[in-house]
Amino acid sequence: MKSKAFLYKNTRMLLYSLIFIMGVLIPFTFPVKADVPTLLNIEPWISETETILNITVRHSAPTSSHYINIIQVDVEGTVNDVNLNSQSINPFIVQYNMGELISEPSVRTRAHCNLHGWGG
Repeated sequence: MKSKAFLYKNTRMLLYSLIFIMGVLIPFTFPVKADVPTLLNIEPWISETETILNITVRHSAPTSSHYINIIQVDVEGTVNDVNLNSQSINPFIVQYNMGELISEPSVRTRAHCNLHGWGG
């Protein structure tokens, strides 16, 4: 009988401890919103014979330690990375020279935040 009482007492003590810990920690939890980048617009511009993409990117509150570091451009399956330094404005435009085009290719782009990863 003594072992059942001991087990019951320890179980109650463990339950009270868990309730106490949850009561202390839960008030300090809050939702975290990752600021992944958003591509707002991709606009082609023709300069003589070359086609230049003007890619407009939104990324809130850029700083020297939190910024878009890569714009990835996929042209018909050929992927090219445009490496960037930190930005001081939002939104901002990145230019990508596609060269001389014979046809109208399929283009996909995405942006990478150095803290939160890839966005569309």
